[in-house]
Amino acid sequence: MTTPFAPRRLGDSRSTERVTVLELLFDVVFVFAITRVAQRLTDDFTIARRALLSEAGQTLLLLLALWMVWYLNAWLTSRFDPQRPDIQLVVIVTMAGSLLIAVCLPQAFGDRGLIFVCTYVVIQVGRPAYLFWALRGHPRQGATARILFWSVLAAVLWLAGGFNEDEVRGGLWTAAVLLELLGPALRWPTPILGRPKDEEWTLAEGHLAERYSQFLLIALGESVIATGIEISVRPFTAAAMTVFVAAFLTTLLFWRIFFYHAGLSLAPALARARSAIELSQSASYTLLVMVAGIIIAGVGYRLVIDHPQTPLDPAWIAVIFGGPALFLAGRVRFEYQLFGSACPSLWIGLILMIVVAPGMGFLPPIVAPLVSTLLLAVVSVLETFSRRHRAATNPTL
Repeated sequence: MTTPFAPRRLGDSRSTERVTVLELLFDVVFVFAITRVAQRLTDDFTIARRALLSEAGQTLLLLLALWMVWYLNAWLTSRFDPQRPDIQLVVIVTMAGSLLIAVCLPQAFGDRGLIFVCTYVVIQVGRPAYLFWALRGHPRQGATARILFWSVLAAVLWLAGGFNEDEVRGGLWTAAVLLELLGPALRWPTPILGRPKDEEWTLAEGHLAERYSQFLLIALGESVIATGIEISVRPFTAAAMTVFVAAFLTTLLFWRIFFYHAGLSLAPALARARSAIELSQSASYTLLVMVAGIIIAGVGYRLVIDHPQTPLDPAWIAVIFGGPALFLAGRVRFEYQLFGSACPSLWIGLILMIVVAPGMGFLPPIVAPLVSTLLLAVVSVLETFSRRHRAATNPTL
C-alpha cells in the first residue's frame, strides 16, 4: 500500500492557494541574497569609470541567476503541493544552496566562482531531475522534462565558464543566463516533445500570484535593510538623514504604486486568462524589471548617503532616476498585461523622471533623491484620484 507522499504520487498533488511558512523562510534567504547584489552594485559605482560597465554587467548577470533560482522554485510550489515532505525537502535544499550562492556573490567572478557555479548548477539541474524521476509515467512529466532539457543546456555553459576566467567566464555565463531566460519565454520547446500544453502545468494561479508579490516585497525589504545599515555607520548629518528619510518614503511609494489597483489583480487575471501559463510567464519578466528598478534606486540613495557633499556623478544621477523610471516602466507594462491599458499618471511620472534627471548635475547632491521621491509621490497621488471611483484593491495588513 502506498502512502500519500510516495514519490510516484507526486503527479496527483495540487498546490494550495496559500503560501506556506517554509516558502516565507525561503524568501528570508533571498532578502540576504538581494542585499549582496545591491552591495556589489553600490561598490561598482565607486570604482574607476572604465570598469563600471563591465562590473555592473556582472552584477546584473548575478541578479538574473538569482531570479531564475527563485522563479523556478515559485513555479515548483505553485504546481505541486508545497506541504509534501519531498517538495519541502527540495525547497530546503534549494534554500541552503541559495544561501551559499549569496555568500559567494561578491567573489563570483573571482576566487569563489567555481563554488558559486557548481552550487547553482546543482540547484537548477537537480530540482527538475528529481521531478522528472518522481513523475515517471505521469502526464505531468512532460513539462518537467522540457525544463530539465533547457537546464542541462545552460549548465554546460555555466560550468564551462566556471573553469575559465575573466572575459571568457563572463561571455559563457552571459550566454547561459540568456538561455535560461529564453526557455520560459518560449515555453521550453524541446526536440521531439515540442512545447508543453497548458494542461501539463495544473498551476495554482493564486499561489503563484502571491509568490510574485512576495518577491517584490523581498526587494522592498532589502532596500530598507541596506539603507538602514548604510545610515547606521555614517555620521547623523542633516544631509544624510534627509536622504535617509527620502529613501524610506520611496520604499513606501513603490509599495503603494505596485499594490494599489494592480498588485492584487494578478490572481484574478490569471484565472480568467486564455492561457494562464503565458500570462504568468510574461508577468514574471515584468516583475523582474520592477524589482531591478527598486534595487537600482536604493543603490542611488545609498551613494548619496555615503557621499552627501560630493558633486553628483552622471552615473549616480542615472541610477537615482533610472531606478524609479525602470519601476514605473514595469508597472506600465504590468497594467497593460492585466487590463489592456495603463493609468496616465504612470506615464507622466516616467516622462518626468527622464526629463528632470539631466538638470540634477547642477544642483546640490541631496536634491536629486528628494526630487525623485517627490515625483513618485506625485504619481501615487494622481493614481489615487484617477481611480477614486473604483473598488479598492489595496491590501490590509
